[in-house]
Amino acid sequence: MTIAGTATSTGAGVSTSGIERLAISNVNTSGTATVDATLMAGLKTVQVTGGLQATSVTGLDSVVDVSLVASSKNVSVASASAAVTVGTADTSTVTLNAAARSDNVDLT
Repeated sequence: MTIAGTATSTGAGVSTSGIERLAISNVNTSGTATVDATLMAGLKTVQVTGGLQATSVTGLDSVVDVSLVASSKNVSVASASAAVTVGTADTSTVTLNAAARSDNVDLT
């Protein structure tokens, strides 16, 4: 999914089935790009490649792995509810590949 715009952009209303990896390329020139994953059941990994601005993924139905590739902007990944993140067996793997080379990056 490529998100482009000149202001804060929202990728909402996208429904997926059987997709495990959401790959995002954020080419917004200003403002955070937000992807509403409420209709994307079963995602296992969120990958953000590059990015001119911050990227936010909301509405996830599970704890996911996060991969940042050549990204020097903040990334936020959030569940649909607090109940998704409850449990001592829940884990998330963070993979960094050439990330934060030109700026500090916050991953939340």
